[in-house]
Amino acid sequence: MKSLKLVIPVIGILLLSVPSPGLTEEAKEGKKEVEGEKVIKLKEMVVKEEMIYEPQKSEVKIADSTTQIGETPVDVIQHEVGIDIQRRSLMTPKSKMFRLRGFDSEKTLITLDGRPINGSGVYGGYQIDWSMMQLEDIEKIEIIRGATSAEFGNTIGGVINLVTKEPTEKFECNFNYGYKRWQTYQFKGFLSGKFNPFDLQSNYKPFGFTLGGHYLETNGYLRNSEVRRKAFSPSLYYYFSGGGKLKAGLRYSEGRFETPVTNFRDNTDYNDNYPSSKGHMLVGPGVRPASGTVEALESLGLSGVVYGDDSYFWKKRYEWDVALDKKFLDIDWEARFYYNYEDREDKYYARGTVGDTRKGDLIFKKDCPPDDSWGWKLKATKMFRRHRLKIGIEGNNLGYGGVDYEYTDQNYLMGPSGVDEPDQHEVIRLHSAFFSDRYSLLDNLDIYLGLRFDDYNADDYSAAGIGGAHSDHFHRFSPKFGIYYHPALNIGTFFTFARTAKFPIVPKHYWYYVGLQPGMCFGPPGRQQCYDFERPRLKYEEADQYEFGINYTGIRDTEISLKYYHYNVDNYLRWIFGYPRSRVVYNMDEVKIRGIELAIDGRLYRDFYGYANWAWQETHIRGSILADNSMSDLGFPENKINFGLKYQPKKDCLAKIDFKYVDSREEAVGPIELKGWTAGPPGERPMDMPTLTSYWLVNVLVKYPVNDYGTVYVGCENLLNENYEETYGFRMPERMLYGGVEFKF
Repeated sequence: MKSLKLVIPVIGILLLSVPSPGLTEEAKEGKKEVEGEKVIKLKEMVVKEEMIYEPQKSEVKIADSTTQIGETPVDVIQHEVGIDIQRRSLMTPKSKMFRLRGFDSEKTLITLDGRPINGSGVYGGYQIDWSMMQLEDIEKIEIIRGATSAEFGNTIGGVINLVTKEPTEKFECNFNYGYKRWQTYQFKGFLSGKFNPFDLQSNYKPFGFTLGGHYLETNGYLRNSEVRRKAFSPSLYYYFSGGGKLKAGLRYSEGRFETPVTNFRDNTDYNDNYPSSKGHMLVGPGVRPASGTVEALESLGLSGVVYGDDSYFWKKRYEWDVALDKKFLDIDWEARFYYNYEDREDKYYARGTVGDTRKGDLIFKKDCPPDDSWGWKLKATKMFRRHRLKIGIEGNNLGYGGVDYEYTDQNYLMGPSGVDEPDQHEVIRLHSAFFSDRYSLLDNLDIYLGLRFDDYNADDYSAAGIGGAHSDHFHRFSPKFGIYYHPALNIGTFFTFARTAKFPIVPKHYWYYVGLQPGMCFGPPGRQQCYDFERPRLKYEEADQYEFGINYTGIRDTEISLKYYHYNVDNYLRWIFGYPRSRVVYNMDEVKIRGIELAIDGRLYRDFYGYANWAWQETHIRGSILADNSMSDLGFPENKINFGLKYQPKKDCLAKIDFKYVDSREEAVGPIELKGWTAGPPGERPMDMPTLTSYWLVNVLVKYPVNDYGTVYVGCENLLNENYEETYGFRMPERMLYGGVEFKF
């Protein structure tokens, strides 16, 4: 379809350039004037598009997403093949909201214009906080499945790349207001344009800008889940006269998020205005209920997390970027420098009377920057005969700020009080280099060769005075290979092999050495004694990935693809919350994952479009020290189905319906987390695997332009009013109607 769109205007240009039969031969040769106009013979014009077959890469444009209010990148890609969604509820923050072929954001690289945005993820912070991500300045989201590209490393699942918008040639302004159930509303806007401050009438406009922003509020669906979020993203551009650009940008986001409170029906404080759900509290190491707190709450008919209503955390995040794209010596160069900083404040209030502490009193306050990271990247691309060569180097440094425990009610919680912890700069340093060559061996056969080198250093450090200092140093070469073959005009096939490495994130490096030592607890349930023993060194994850598939475009405006993949992951690194000292981290010997993906996308008839995809996946694990009969896989659904229909006669007029089916799946839960406590004594079993039931979702959206500038839209999420959970213990919202208006100038 894309080829036809390019060929048709080229044919039109050629037809228009054919001389009229009435012209003389002299006029045809450009030697004479005809009717007073000079006819000039032009050289033959050749229009050629560089087509690269990338079957493991897809993209989703933000404008085509079904969610219009409070959308995150996870909402935008939720109907793509091979994507699992694990939200906690309406706008309730959760780090690992999605999985790509079974791998969450810890094992998948998340990038902004090709540079990593995965953070340190410590002290209650998130590696990726999807709930804070703004989309006003994002044009599309690219999905690269698997670690087949040498350019991107430290990943097993693949890459999710957010591509920012470029300035428009003329000034443009978009404004959107929408309202959704649960008193959820959002204002958002986007400005863009190019200009020449020295000559306003000139066609040459070397400067450009973009500016996006939004404000959102919601009462939430769960008890104590109110959210207030705002963001803005200014960027300035300079375009060189000979081609290339320089960009400087900032993405700022700020939010206040209440932490869901346990709302069990057998609790004396049960609130029937909200559904039953678990609570969630994540404030960092060394903080747990004081002796007697749990028992005192149980005597009052309360169970679950120990904090009460109005507890919340507030955070703000900065993402600075400077990027240069320029051709020099006939080589395309790309240089980037980036810096991330995030600050967070936690405030928790008492749930019930314990000692001298009354319900609703402040019991805990902490301030800490959970991410203070920076990095750089330099890449060169060169077309040489039948080769597309890439070479690059990059560095990524992860750290975080110091922690200030401003207040801890020692009658209610055990933990630091007034103890400051120093900054931890560059706790992890990852330096890498890569080389790749996409070689067109024949007109219908490409060979891809790639090699990546990663050097990982995790410094000695000890947080909260727990445990000793530990350091790890790993380095690894990762080869890549691919064959891309077109046996016929409309058929593409491929086979790829990739070796890849995923290195431990900051909290896993820490908790591996200072958390619970699995298998070292003795005694009957409730009176166990746990001992710390010297552990072997932490291992990084290694994976071999094989994939092959076929792509068919012989049906007009339709694409059909079928893929099979098989991953072998050694030393699979896993953690489970709900154990003494917060969590347990351990290496599995081996995890095998295999799957099939089938996808169809295209035009059905005139302005009617449709898509459908199915993903099947299974897991086998070996050598897990916590494995028992209840733990047989990694807990993702075996089958996922998406399909939808869209009618779009013009750009801002559409009617769309999306269907989603998710199979039943298990979720690994530690004993304390299963019970609902955030800390406490060891449970009766090392862990549990509660089963989440399968479900169907239906979402609809209608947009209609009322004039040249305005569009109205209405929609419904969860049209069938399905009762379902994406994360154990947190029910997702009921049927939600929404609507709004959008203006474009």
